[in-house]
Amino acid sequence: MSEKSWEDQPIEKATEYEECFSIIEEKVKLERNSKGGEIAAAPWWQFWRIRDDLYRTIARMDRVLVHTRVTKTHAFTYIKSKSVFSDATIVFAIPYFSVLQSNFHEHWAWNYSSSMKGDRRYAPTDCFETFPFPQHLNTEQKAKLEAIGEGYHEHRRHLMLSLQVGLTKTYNLFHEKDLPIANIEKVSKQPKEVCEKGYQDILKLRELHIEMDNAVLSAYGWTDLNLAHDFYEVDYLPENDRIRFTISPDARREVFKRLLKLNHEIREQEEKAGLWDKKKVAKPKAIKPEETIMSLLPEFDISVLTATSYPSTEKDKAICAAALAIVEQADGLSSMDHLDALLLASHPEWCKMILEANDHAGFKKALSSTSKDLFVTGGNSIRWKDCRDYLEQRYAISVNHSQKKQPIKVGGDLLKVKASFARDADKVVEYALKALKRIQIIREDVLISQELKNIIIGMEQQHKQYALVA
Repeated sequence: MSEKSWEDQPIEKATEYEECFSIIEEKVKLERNSKGGEIAAAPWWQFWRIRDDLYRTIARMDRVLVHTRVTKTHAFTYIKSKSVFSDATIVFAIPYFSVLQSNFHEHWAWNYSSSMKGDRRYAPTDCFETFPFPQHLNTEQKAKLEAIGEGYHEHRRHLMLSLQVGLTKTYNLFHEKDLPIANIEKVSKQPKEVCEKGYQDILKLRELHIEMDNAVLSAYGWTDLNLAHDFYEVDYLPENDRIRFTISPDARREVFKRLLKLNHEIREQEEKAGLWDKKKVAKPKAIKPEETIMSLLPEFDISVLTATSYPSTEKDKAICAAALAIVEQADGLSSMDHLDALLLASHPEWCKMILEANDHAGFKKALSSTSKDLFVTGGNSIRWKDCRDYLEQRYAISVNHSQKKQPIKVGGDLLKVKASFARDADKVVEYALKALKRIQIIREDVLISQELKNIIIGMEQQHKQYALVA
């Protein structure tokens, strides 16, 4: 069994793990069954909301960066991608540990995050997506940052293992100005000789942090600055806990000023390139001049940040081509109807059963000239949400998320994007849209066959999965 639990496994498979299953049955079943609506209807032995987009994105990665959502400790760490992540954990599918762990990002995050009882509430939209990463790095610079970050992470990991402490206690010791070995013994409860070695390792971690910050400084090209690492008060922490081993107040102010300037420069470049116009981003609320408004991440392969390995297969591409054909032929469909049309186009046996008999010959001919990559069987996923998000990001379609039905309309770059896919799905889509028109009639017919009922049930399960409304 994978580290991600039973996911979508049937109960027969789950019960093979008798001890685990009995615990969940005892502690979870009654609670879940007491809930109403979709929670009660969902399989009680599975996670209720597993965030499929996240796990698909990181499926091919060995590890991911994570950070606790609410904490006073600025500590990014790598963990296995097959772990189960709670809502209190933020997952980053990128390798830039050195930049994110640096004092540069720490102070930026504190400035643009809210707080909760003295802890920082790290909000990715406010302090990650707005953070201006170093620009135009060459291969050597990227490799250097990665190597320094890896060295820091490994040293810290070994330190934590030797002292048997977590990240919070490690950084509490890291930031203690006059650190006596007795305090390490008190925190770690390890023998004195282990703590003496731990003391030297903490001093080494501080040196590595200086090295990492200077490497990030160099990546920005700001080598004229002296970061002057030492113990200083920081005003964003509670008054009784403000001493930190960090860069000097003067350096912090100058770094922040330059980051903010870079932030605005990137935003201006995006506006000149028409990126904000294309996205039709709503005008931001009134903001102070010193606040950041840039939200796109520069110099990143967006494919690592969103469900981004998409489209990675010929089937994905065939689904995208059909999805675009649906919008072309039926502009303004609700998201639910668009999904239904795509399900009918990709499930020819469903489509044929719903079509009128006089359409069968034409539909059969259309199937013969369509790539088999489009077709799926049974309950296999067509990754509709990934498809819609991808096409929206490429401006091939426009989705009105403010409306309940989330209608999908033709986007400015539909023809350009469609040109990158095969066009052999157009005729099948034409018949799928004909079948779509008959769906409402079939739903109201109480005398329909069991086969048609099964198709309707299959479609309605998809609606629930994506939380779509008619």
